Amino acid sequence: MSSPLLIWAGETAYEQIARQGLDPSLFSTVVGASGGAKMLGLTHLDRYVFGEYLAGSEHPLELLGSSIGSWRHAAAAAPDPIAALTSLQERYLNQDWD
Repeated sequence: MSSPLLIWAGETAYEQIARQGLDPSLFSTVVGASGGAKMLGLTHLDRYVFGEYLAGSEHPLELLGSSIGSWRHAAAAAPDPIAALTSLQERYLNQDWD
């Protein structure tokens, strides 16, 4: 069975991941994709990454992004990232413009 997640890495990163696994301490920067529709596809991944995977990290993270990527990271930096990301998605989907 194939893995549901494909990871592309350079030789050095691949060797480090092979030695340490995907330990959250390996990551110092997260780049957020721009474009509102991408948020819809990434919401569940964001909930896992910021709500569970990186939740126990002891080191600071740089969150970089533009457009919706910045909004996603603002939500991820909230005290309850899962609730904030869920609210962002709901507000995005339920916009009402005159």
